[in-house]
Amino acid sequence: MKRLYKIIARQALLTLKDQRGVALVASLMILTSLAVLGLWGVNSNLIDYRVTTNYRDHTQSYYAAEAGLERAREYLRGLNYNTELQNAAGSDNQLVNSTNINNFPGDDVPIYSGQTIGGSSYTVYITNDANDGVTNSNDTNGRITITAFGTGPDGSTSVVQAIVSNSPISLSPPAPIVIPGPDVQRFDAGWSNAWNISGDDAAGGSNVPGIVVSNSTARNTVVHDLGYRADQVTSGGQSPAVEARPDLLAQSGLDNISSVHDMLNNIKARADFTSTSDPGFNLGTQDNPEVVFIDGSFDTRRYGNSGYGILVVTNKLTLRGNFSYNGVIMVIGRGELYRTGSGNGVIQGSIILADIDGRDNQPFTADDRFEEANFDTNGGGTGSIIFNSDWANNPLQNDAPRIISIAQKYGQ
Repeated sequence: MKRLYKIIARQALLTLKDQRGVALVASLMILTSLAVLGLWGVNSNLIDYRVTTNYRDHTQSYYAAEAGLERAREYLRGLNYNTELQNAAGSDNQLVNSTNINNFPGDDVPIYSGQTIGGSSYTVYITNDANDGVTNSNDTNGRITITAFGTGPDGSTSVVQAIVSNSPISLSPPAPIVIPGPDVQRFDAGWSNAWNISGDDAAGGSNVPGIVVSNSTARNTVVHDLGYRADQVTSGGQSPAVEARPDLLAQSGLDNISSVHDMLNNIKARADFTSTSDPGFNLGTQDNPEVVFIDGSFDTRRYGNSGYGILVVTNKLTLRGNFSYNGVIMVIGRGELYRTGSGNGVIQGSIILADIDGRDNQPFTADDRFEEANFDTNGGGTGSIIFNSDWANNPLQNDAPRIISIAQKYGQ
């Protein structure tokens, strides 16, 4: 029996020795796998770090380029594009179109060069647009190209290129109130003795009539409805300054439906807002006039006591007594304007009022024609409507160039 125990013990010892070798191999394999996993993890983290860093750097360079674009738009506000392009072209009078800053020769003059913002910088060039020929320094259509280069940390670069336009809207209303059409349904300017409709140009230009209509029938209706307040419609000290002037309507493109349609479509295409639910909806400020096109009725009650720019309403427009506006208000479609409540709001520029809905009561259809518009004020106060040629003819005079198209890319 003892011998059997010795044999078993010896066999067990041999087995343990064999197992020690297996355990060593297994341990080495496990350690190797852990080392590989560790190296992979470190490498993966390095890649993630580099990707994140590159994204951050290029994002900073992109924001720098955008800052350059916006600053250039502000710089160009109200300036003559011809003059700016010729200044930018340098001695050879040729402009360069490129999204690589190294392609711009030394004589091309940037609007801004190496302007810093945070840890980044931007350089901005202007060129012409494709329709005029990008290298041409003469502008014929009010459109140019802004190319902004942004440089961020570690030499990261981005380019933002935009075609911008100064206002494409040209208006020339001939009076503070203009009513094309065969007659006027009603003209009630209010019963206060303090209001005034004045054709004396607040911008210092030539005086114009207080109210312009298309024929003597419409003039007689307006003067009749004004009654003893007719002397409050003035021009050059004369009253009632209500004139039938089809020639002035023709000069302004307000004498036929086709030109009115073209005018409204152009304004709608340029509009900053076409609905009160548009993000940031507002009626404009002196520094940032807005183009608002409301296809329907509109009441100013909820939108402040003032506005600047162009306001188009195709149905009924309701103004509150204290509401003031600088620019052009166009109630064309249903042609109904109501001013309610006493107040001292002053409108400088022009109001154009026309019913063109036709039998289907819808504007912009085949049966559109001039019919009788309605102007109704039912309150007291000192509110006035004054002609101002600056705001009537150029209601977007302080507007920054509008972006027509934009493209951007990272890297040169």
